[in-house]
Amino acid sequence: MRISIHLIMIFLVCLISCKKSEELKIQENNKPGELFNISQIPEIKKMERFVATFENYERKTKVVQTPNLKDIFVTISFPFSFNIVESYVSKGKYVKKGEKLFLIHSDELIEAYRNYLKTNDEELKEKLVSLGFDLKTEPSKEILIVSPDEGVVVFVGGEKKEDTLVMRNVIAIIQKKGELIFNLLLPKEALSDETYYYALLGEKSLPMSVVSSEQVGNGIKLTLSLKGFNPDDKLQNMEIQVVNILQNIFKIPKSAILQLGIENYCFVETSQDIVEKRRIEGFIDGDFFIVTGGIRQTEKIIDNAEKIRKILKIK
Repeated sequence: MRISIHLIMIFLVCLISCKKSEELKIQENNKPGELFNISQIPEIKKMERFVATFENYERKTKVVQTPNLKDIFVTISFPFSFNIVESYVSKGKYVKKGEKLFLIHSDELIEAYRNYLKTNDEELKEKLVSLGFDLKTEPSKEILIVSPDEGVVVFVGGEKKEDTLVMRNVIAIIQKKGELIFNLLLPKEALSDETYYYALLGEKSLPMSVVSSEQVGNGIKLTLSLKGFNPDDKLQNMEIQVVNILQNIFKIPKSAILQLGIENYCFVETSQDIVEKRRIEGFIDGDFFIVTGGIRQTEKIIDNAEKIRKILKIK
């Protein structure tokens, strides 16, 4: 009995120590100045996984992964000491690009300008030029600060925030929509200089950008980014399409497509008065449908809307 109690005590001690090491690890990962983590949003926590289908036409690979959720912050700072004369926004307000944020007053700015005229100090010159002054006229003591991007104001100057490191000269911090990061390994022969990446959300086709790429053996390791992520978007089933335009792909007018449920069809004229309905693969891009399979470019595709209406017997 004593041995059993002793073993239970050892197990509990190990469990507590493991938990502590886990907490330390989490604390180490917290970056100074981090204000908000998009992965803590309830909608994100509910998502069990993201399904990404990476398609290379000849071969299809289905990858199930949870992408890294990265927050995007825009920090608005001023290189001299200042006072806020008037505030047009408050913490939590959504602002558009170019919208008025604050009117600030800076005696140090005027003093720096006059010192520059006397000394020609390069550091002062760089600070003044960064604010857009041409150095030919004395800047005004009062400066209007506008938003450089759209987003939500999560910090305003002068606010004291515990457990957050914010530099003294920061006027405001704006949080933009988040960014989804996907890591993908593709065979080298599947890619070329004319390869493009799209996130397919229903009928929407959103271009993705390549953050980085490196060769790993016979493959290419890609990091893809989808910006403008909104936690309200339904992204549980997301298709990522790898489009290599050097392969057999082409586009046809969107009006030539017949949509039946989730499938797409077009009409091909095989011989005089003989028309075939073909199921095709691809996605919509603007006014066109990018064909990735189901028909060949050399086939005679009916793209005349009136002729299609006659085939379907639509008045």
